[in-house]
Amino acid sequence: MPLSHLSIPGTHDSSTYTYDDALLKGWVRTQNWSIAEQLNNGIRFLDLRFGKYSNNRLGMFHGSINLNLPFSD
Repeated sequence: MPLSHLSIPGTHDSSTYTYDDALLKGWVRTQNWSIAEQLNNGIRFLDLRFGKYSNNRLGMFHGSINLNLPFSD
């Protein structure tokens, strides 16, 4: 089967489930399930966006918005 015939379920901005600021929530948060919940519900493609979190560690971001989720989590 050609790769172009496959459908791989994925999520956009997969780590945004952590964002809860009411002012920007509608713009930033695109997911309600955690990464584990997404995978358990059949998601197989994750859109992960990295940035410098703290102490030069990688963290998850949506544009310039820090999602307060270290990549190690």
